[in-house]
Amino acid sequence: MVEPAIAASIVYVAARNLGAGIRSTETVALAFAFGLIHGLGFAGVLVQLGVGQGASVLAPLLAFNVGVELGQVAIVAAVVPLLHAARALPALGSRLAPAGSAAIVAMGLYWLVERIAAA
Repeated sequence: MVEPAIAASIVYVAARNLGAGIRSTETVALAFAFGLIHGLGFAGVLVQLGVGQGASVLAPLLAFNVGVELGQVAIVAAVVPLLHAARALPALGSRLAPAGSAAIVAMGLYWLVERIAAA
């Protein structure tokens, strides 16, 4: 049930970004809920990898977290220059966020259906 919830949370945020956006009053609650859901997903992956079954939990957990963070840094490093360049072209910049959000909704829905079907 965690993996479909992760996909649903991605769809929710992207869809809200297409519409009215997320109000600041919702930010803390959504961050808590989605952090909990995504954390449970990571915990499931760590259990599948056998973390906690051996003598040391710290080294595999640290390696996993460093890998996740390096992946995020790589994505940000690739996307930020592109977004900065798009801001210089107002016609492109105004379409980029809705197009990106729509693509994320579509991908998230695909993942959601895929994970529900696999359950």
